[in-house]
Amino acid sequence: MISVHHAGPPNGHQATEIRKWFWATGVAQRYSDKGYHRNIVADAKFFESLACNARKLFVFRDRLDPVADIQTAEYASRSAKTRAFFCLLASKSPRLLKTGDFIDFGTHVSHANQKDRHHIFPKAQMKNHFPSRVYNSLCNICYLVFSDHKEIGMQLPRTYLKQHREDGRQQFRRVMKSHLIPAGDDSGLWDQGIVRSFKKFRQQRLAVICSEFEKAAGIKLFRK
Repeated sequence: MISVHHAGPPNGHQATEIRKWFWATGVAQRYSDKGYHRNIVADAKFFESLACNARKLFVFRDRLDPVADIQTAEYASRSAKTRAFFCLLASKSPRLLKTGDFIDFGTHVSHANQKDRHHIFPKAQMKNHFPSRVYNSLCNICYLVFSDHKEIGMQLPRTYLKQHREDGRQQFRRVMKSHLIPAGDDSGLWDQGIVRSFKKFRQQRLAVICSEFEKAAGIKLFRK
């Protein structure tokens, strides 16, 4: 639609509104279920006006519930929401745990290869305490290349991250931030007790993910 009505790349205003639309549509899955026809028709009209250089604004009114819409989403789903999550992670230029180098997405990462998705709290430990839908939540997933994954095995994060944290705190903070993992002194990563530490971490990471989605979109997406 935009290529028919607008020659060349989008201007600054158009790029801003397209970014709002992209993230809101992905996170909210606006083209699914009952909202499909209403939203796709409205968005077609929006893009036509935007392409014709009207000062059209993308408005998102259907604010999401962080727990119901993000925390309960599972990483293996091929939903728009899950794809948006992995787009968000990729946009942060995630780094390798051991070296701090950027992950080479062209070599290491594909949507079909779930070995590139790492459970921060390992599912082998979690399955004795939580149902799979809980530990497979987006809040417990980050990118990690397979070589690191093999070394981590069944260890809890307070164990497998401890040495990296002690070896170099500046690099460690940079790596954790690139994966949207809250790893400060008050993080649930370091708490004793699997159930307590995971519940605390899940709440902390949910807040980080929602905040980063809103930063990427440039608009409010979630209810408080």
